[in-house]
Amino acid sequence: MRAGYVACECAAIVFALALAWWLAGPSPKVDPALGHALLAATAAVMVTLCAVFEFHELGKRWEWPDSALSALILGLLLGLLALWLGRQHDIIAGTAIAAVCARLLIVMYQTGLSATLIPALAGACMGYWGFLLSYVDGYKTLWIDQAIQSGTVHVDLLFQSAVANMLSNYGVGSLGVDGLQPFPYHFGSHRAMIVMYELLGLDPLRFYSVVFPLIFVPVFVCVMFFFANALRTWLLQTDAAKNDWRNQNPGWFWAGLSVFFIGVIPIAERRELGVWDNVFHSESFGVAMLFAYFGGIWILEQLRKYGQIRTTFLTALALGLYIYALCMLKISVGLVFGCAVGYALLRSRIGLVQRLFGLLAVAVPLLLGLWLTRSNGEGGESGHGLMAMIKPFAFLRAIVTPDAYWLSFVAFFGPFVTFVALRLLNERWKWPSDLSSRFRDHRLMDVELAIVITIAAVIPGILLDVPQGSTNFFAEVAYWWVQPLLAVLLSRLPLQVSARSSMVRRK
Repeated sequence: MRAGYVACECAAIVFALALAWWLAGPSPKVDPALGHALLAATAAVMVTLCAVFEFHELGKRWEWPDSALSALILGLLLGLLALWLGRQHDIIAGTAIAAVCARLLIVMYQTGLSATLIPALAGACMGYWGFLLSYVDGYKTLWIDQAIQSGTVHVDLLFQSAVANMLSNYGVGSLGVDGLQPFPYHFGSHRAMIVMYELLGLDPLRFYSVVFPLIFVPVFVCVMFFFANALRTWLLQTDAAKNDWRNQNPGWFWAGLSVFFIGVIPIAERRELGVWDNVFHSESFGVAMLFAYFGGIWILEQLRKYGQIRTTFLTALALGLYIYALCMLKISVGLVFGCAVGYALLRSRIGLVQRLFGLLAVAVPLLLGLWLTRSNGEGGESGHGLMAMIKPFAFLRAIVTPDAYWLSFVAFFGPFVTFVALRLLNERWKWPSDLSSRFRDHRLMDVELAIVITIAAVIPGILLDVPQGSTNFFAEVAYWWVQPLLAVLLSRLPLQVSARSSMVRRK
């Protein structure tokens, strides 16, 4: 876990340094209020990461229930407090940054350079890549005032900021022209943004354009790591070769995760193949995907403790509220993840009442989310109706040229296919009956959930042609879900190769 802490903090530090370097160049000066907000945001995100890992260690020592989830929630809440405190005075923010940097150096010294060098470099690369995708490749800009004056502000940035402003001031999800909702939409991410930019005392346009990526990217890396670690912890319990997981070098995991995070295929070619990195370009999708990892951690923790999903009335109630919140962040993410939870409940050996509570907790918020984002089908401001959006393969034909269809398949589903293949090989089965036995014992539940999520993500992408390229959001849920899981499996390969080589030499 210490290597993970080093990697996440390095991602935050490099992102902040890249941001400061660009703003200090021969460019228009940043107004003082924005500068104070950036310093406070840097302090808050570094404090958040430090708190998450410290709470996790404390939770393991004191045997908290679901220590990873508890640590993430407490760390994020403390981060909001740090955001407000850092805004009060630059000295407070600077002191917090210095304290976290000192803690980081102590951790690196105690852990050793050999165990932290690769995670630190990988985290730094991920932080800088997130910076490039946010400000250089994306539609956000560091010089928002000049973009407003020249009329070059991206329409999506104006749209999101206008909706957040109207929600904050009038409680209406609107562009502010007539007070009417422009089309069926989900406003969960806007409400999260309102909390943060009001704590900083910023207007929504500057927060969306400049400050939000600085907060989001390091936290996303941290939550993705905890999701991957939940899989590793579960495999420690279920896998026959437990020592392979205990003895693995964390550097291999972070090297693999950084490669997948940045992408094997160059970004320009990825975009032509339909992979748009929406985590960085869509605030609602990015926050929803981050929030979906929380659910993934919970499922893997349930599997580790009980071998299946257990539901009580209170658990079902909390699960229903969670899925509803996920739908309000991004309906595509909520729908795909809801299918995965529903499948896990159907596979669990639980009583009829428990299963009913669980399935209702999934179905009710999904139906409510679909209802709230429905369209009346009259076109114009109300959006396209469902029947008008059913156009099989329309999105693929509009984005990808026919000669690149197979490359598009590789770009989207290459990580998924590789994950499933490696996971099945790791089970060391000889006969199909071995796999059948592992299936019955829920030892392949991670593979099953990955398959369900991929199917649930692909079907809307194949059948629907949602306006503004929103079809892509469904498919990218599976793309981002499997990447940290694949990094866990690939990090074990060097040990397996080394062990196989040792066996050959002994023979």
